[in-house]
Amino acid sequence: MAAYTLLNKDQLNEIAARFGLGPITDFKLLEGGSENSNYLISTSAGLTDPGASYVITICEQKSRDEAERLVLLLEHLRAHGFRSSEVVLTSSGDPVLFWEGKPLMVKKYLEGKILEFLPTHLLTYVGRELGKLHLIPPPDYLPKQLSFGIEHFEQVADYAPDSEFYRWLQQQAKSLAPMLARDLPRTLIHSDVFFSNVIVNEAETEAIIMDFEEARHHYRLFDLAMMIIGLCRRANDLDLEMIAPLLKGYREVIELTPIEEESLQDMTVYAATAMCFWRHRKFHYYNPDPAMFEHYRALQETAIFAKGLDGLELKRQPD
Repeated sequence: MAAYTLLNKDQLNEIAARFGLGPITDFKLLEGGSENSNYLISTSAGLTDPGASYVITICEQKSRDEAERLVLLLEHLRAHGFRSSEVVLTSSGDPVLFWEGKPLMVKKYLEGKILEFLPTHLLTYVGRELGKLHLIPPPDYLPKQLSFGIEHFEQVADYAPDSEFYRWLQQQAKSLAPMLARDLPRTLIHSDVFFSNVIVNEAETEAIIMDFEEARHHYRLFDLAMMIIGLCRRANDLDLEMIAPLLKGYREVIELTPIEEESLQDMTVYAATAMCFWRHRKFHYYNPDPAMFEHYRALQETAIFAKGLDGLELKRQPD
């Protein structure tokens, strides 16, 4: 885990003032982040707000350019009518400021809750939302490679060259290479739509996709496959009854090409493999944590399960 940047109320008030926000009435450090330190603050009326809640994010591992690109992307999404986190600029109009040498940004707090298993109507809803995202033109500054894609699998040779996992990953890369060599459509993708990145309103009628930290200009099918992995998994297996309404919602917005339809199963295997690799690399190498050494195995089992499916099962339409 990255070390948190610990802030007191006086420091948070100083930051809030730089963004034109009113004095802080309450705050707390949000748990769960390893890439950022996040503080939820409540404010009274200030220069630019009538009193509201915000999240102050200190980027523990991002460069200034990376943080500014994220703010620009969120503004880009808002300009195209896509609902997600809304950023607040500083009083001088800057997208980020620096605190103790680290980039810092402020976003309006998204009210709602996280559900590990979305009901059928919300699976269809977020499927449509993903389709809408894929219609937004990708800005030029988006990276074109995943930070945990097949291009990086060989990094395991640096820290676990003789491991069973490395041998399995090499086999996966070899079997997936023909699919990834196809001319698949690319667009703006989120690439990490797990349930923890979806905020549901209290009435459970709407959902918002948030946390665009890993956004890329990449295969839209990868995004759809990752959403399947992130939202339609029970234990280590995929729940086919959950996949059908998700695909239904997506297809209401985007018509997959024949080559994408043929590649959906393999891309789902790839999504599970890539996220499995991310977990292994993170907890065995970047931030070693013995308590999390086996965390990758669940997604390894998901990749094996997806590979054993009849391809038609993933594409099945709901009754």
